[in-house]
Amino acid sequence: MISTRQLLATFTCLTATALLTTTDALSAPKFSKGTSIKGAIAYQDADVPSQFYYLPLSADVLLGERLKSFKVTHFGIGRSYFVQSASGEITSRVGAILSGVINVDLSDKQREELIAQIKKDFAIESPKLLPMVLRSPKITSTALDQTLSFGEGLEQNLPPTIQFGADLNYSIGSLNSGFGHIVAAQQVGSDITANPHFGFNVVGKAEFVGDPWIAKIHCDLSKVWSQVRSKASVSASVGWFRLGSATYSNVAQELKDSGACTFKMDEGSLDTATYGRQVMDMTKKIFEAINQQATEGTGFFKFDTNYPQAEAIPSGGGGVGLFGFSVSVSGGYSSAYFKQSKEWNETVSYTGRFESEVAFGTTLAVNCGPETKQFFQDLGDAKESCVTQEKADLLRERLRREGAAKLKKYEELVAKLSANPPQITQEQYTALKALYDRLSLSEFVDGFVTYRVQNEAGADLVDPKMPALQFGLSGEHLQELEAHAIQ
Repeated sequence: MISTRQLLATFTCLTATALLTTTDALSAPKFSKGTSIKGAIAYQDADVPSQFYYLPLSADVLLGERLKSFKVTHFGIGRSYFVQSASGEITSRVGAILSGVINVDLSDKQREELIAQIKKDFAIESPKLLPMVLRSPKITSTALDQTLSFGEGLEQNLPPTIQFGADLNYSIGSLNSGFGHIVAAQQVGSDITANPHFGFNVVGKAEFVGDPWIAKIHCDLSKVWSQVRSKASVSASVGWFRLGSATYSNVAQELKDSGACTFKMDEGSLDTATYGRQVMDMTKKIFEAINQQATEGTGFFKFDTNYPQAEAIPSGGGGVGLFGFSVSVSGGYSSAYFKQSKEWNETVSYTGRFESEVAFGTTLAVNCGPETKQFFQDLGDAKESCVTQEKADLLRERLRREGAAKLKKYEELVAKLSANPPQITQEQYTALKALYDRLSLSEFVDGFVTYRVQNEAGADLVDPKMPALQFGLSGEHLQELEAHAIQ
């Protein structure tokens, strides 16, 4: 006879087995089976052909429908906006605070177009759509038509996860983004427009099922950087150069052909027509390894989440889409930056179930105009809450002036590093570039200065002294900051 204890143990074991079986059987999208339309992407379920999981890469919102309420406060977009910290330092700042309620999802039009594309590419009469499940989402806010990103000092009040189709209460603010940092992070060739859409970008992880694909990678990161950087520009530059999707899709094969990397394929291949998603993601990992050579862990490559349009992904193929990411190369480092070989070895596998990063963006506000300007506030201009053309032009001029000042310092760094013998080390170059990136060279406030105020007769007024901001960065002060940066 079986005892109660034995029966309970047997039941527990069977229950655990059932749970494990159920967990293993959970559906997930297939890594290399997808299709897309402008602003949305869908991936086929690994087990159920008619089931697809969608990601709204750039979600459209309508006031009153998707965007239930919102409030935008911004500063530094137009005239300079100076902030004094607790330590007494006065810096030029750019920032925005956004709050409200939004429903992030496909628009009705996007849903119809995506279903039609699935029917065309996969020959399935009645496809079913489910949203991708995101884990550990990270959110950053954007402004000025994706020109400026406020990732520094971000403060946010958001739920721990984002569920597509459900109302989301949000409060996102960036009060600490220095003007100098904004200029260094600007995308080359981007423009500034009046009445911008404010929004946010989300990077999260999603579970996928992959075909057998394992690569043992060996790269000389210095050769990788030289080869990729030379495609963007031959000289130092302020800002970032975006790699086109066609260029990015060929990077891995070009690295192999040049000898910068070797790929030992245990399973799969570098054929982007079949394994495009795996190859693109592997290339991203190589670029991330180069980023780790920088002082702050970034600086060579940037993976933007504000990708406005999904690339078309052929039925049955991996395509070249990168789940909402676009890739940019820094102009602040020359192609000859690395003087010595930097070896990197890694085994990358996309076999079975695994997690991979995905990204999407959405607007959190409508254009500022006569009917909506009550939802906006400009802390630097009480009379006009919108970003007008005049403000956009003023900011563009400020960016140009600061960019010219930074470019001069970058060129000096390149000359010192390229000298024979070098006048600075790579580590000093990186530290000084990081200083110039975050320092506002053209809008620097060196504390306060007091002026004596007198009447026409030359006599002091009742209050003989008046404090005022002292603008300008002296050569001596800059040298002190430089010395501190490289210590």
